[in-house]
Amino acid sequence: MKDKDKTKEQLIKESVELHQRIAELETSETERKRAEQEIHLLLTMTQAISESQDFYAALGVALGKVCKATGWNFGEAWVPSRDGKALECSPAWHSSTNSLKKFRQPSE
Repeated sequence: MKDKDKTKEQLIKESVELHQRIAELETSETERKRAEQEIHLLLTMTQAISESQDFYAALGVALGKVCKATGWNFGEAWVPSRDGKALECSPAWHSSTNSLKKFRQPSE
């Protein structure tokens, strides 16, 4: 059927359906891009961790990459104590600004 033979209602319905499909495709593309970013983060983090000298160095690398990927200005890790009864602030932390060093000090 040619467009000139369609009723106004049919054209409106087709237009609405097309807009819905476009929105679905945009959402799908956004989700695909996010998944690609997550995979890239995991890959680069895994590579950097595997090159780390010890657990805390690896933890620091992970914090830095997560903070950068999420836009966080600060990240620190709390790990179980040796007896497993409490959490202790680890020496691993990341800050994108020097002004947060004072914020970190009470945790140390």
